[in-house]
This record gives sequence, C-alpha cells and structure tokens, in this order.
Amino acid sequence: MDEVIEALENELTAVRTSDTHELWSRQEAGERVIEALEADLSVELVQERDRLAEVIATYRHLLDRRTA
Repeated sequence: MDEVIEALENELTAVRTSDTHELWSRQEAGERVIEALEADLSVELVQERDRLAEVIATYRHLLDRRTA
C-alpha cells in the first residue's frame, strides 16, 4: 500500500508541476489564458503563412529563372 501511495504522490507532484496544470490554475483564477493562447497562435499562424508565401514566391522565381 505504501508503494501505491508513493506512486500516487509522485504522479500528483508531476501533474502539479506541469505546464498544463499551471494554465488550468490561471484559468480557474479568472485569467483568460485560453483566449490569450488563441490570440498568440493566431498571430503566429499569420506570420508563418506570410513566411510560407515568401518561400513559395522565391521558389517560383528561381524556377522561372532556371527555365528561361
């Protein structure tokens, strides 16, 4: 039984020290964590789409030069 208790205590410690638990705690405290993460990801997604468009344009330009 002591081993089971120790294993559960270790698991509880791991959960409480995880990033997920921190986010959950902040959300429970009233902070708009999910909304902030969503906004950050939206900005990052736009930036990465722009970067991809630049890479595609460069690739097409290089292909055009190669075939010319």
